[in-house]
Amino acid sequence: MSNQIRLEAVPLLVVILIGAHVLALVLSCSFSISISAAIMNMVEGIIFDTYDEIGVGVLDLSASKSEATHEA
Repeated sequence: MSNQIRLEAVPLLVVILIGAHVLALVLSCSFSISISAAIMNMVEGIIFDTYDEIGVGVLDLSASKSEATHEA
């Protein structure tokens, strides 16, 4: 009788273990995506701040690139 109870509990344990692994995978992916997005925002902020300190605006930079392509 005890063997039957253990065998009936196995599928439930498997489902719980698979669900826990899927949940951990989803949480780790969303966490890593949010970290990478935060790092990209920080890098973009540093780049834009550097352009502002130099005195070259982002729009000026894109305008000079488009003028250079038209002249070539």
